[in-house]
Amino acid sequence: MDIDETNLALSVANIQNTFEEEQAIPEKDSYRFSKLHAELTTYSGRIDQTVIDAAVFLEQFDTEMALMDEGSVPEEGRILYVTPTMNKIVKEAEGLQRTVTVTTPVSINRKVHSLDDVQIKMVPAARMKSKYDFTDGCVAAGDADQINWILIHPSCVVARDKYSYIKLFTPGTDSRTADGYLYQNRCYGDLFLLEKKIAGCAMNTTAHG
Repeated sequence: MDIDETNLALSVANIQNTFEEEQAIPEKDSYRFSKLHAELTTYSGRIDQTVIDAAVFLEQFDTEMALMDEGSVPEEGRILYVTPTMNKIVKEAEGLQRTVTVTTPVSINRKVHSLDDVQIKMVPAARMKSKYDFTDGCVAAGDADQINWILIHPSCVVARDKYSYIKLFTPGTDSRTADGYLYQNRCYGDLFLLEKKIAGCAMNTTAHG
């Protein structure tokens, strides 16, 4: 009832932002990471299940980087997606040289933004599962593995939004609205791993159970 001609646009923008942050983006992330796992499995790519801790992370990372080098994967542009737990391990990794930045008042910046020029991006663990049920929203499957990290070069995947549609139905313009408003958002897209460039992707998982 608060919506009128002056704040309709602002109200719709708030609805759109809330929908994207709470529904669309988490579900799209979950779909794309799980689809990447499925494609990597199909093409017999590198899915490692070594238990990673601070003592072995750097060695594992260097091994995967070397395999990418041997596979002619470009050095520039590689990305490491990690869960918050794995991000903590990265910060504590043995053998990792650290630069401590001190400002006034005294504070210490312990963030690790990149490693060997590989950009590190943290993703909630709930969005990095190997399998989901998208029947009603997005729910991790009971037998889904946890993806701990993904080392990837964007050139090995194609991720596109093929169709995107946003519509606001005002009162009386649709049989479903009655005297209210109806916000509708439809988006169709997919992700594909290029078989010829499979060397540009590797991940570490923990088996379910």
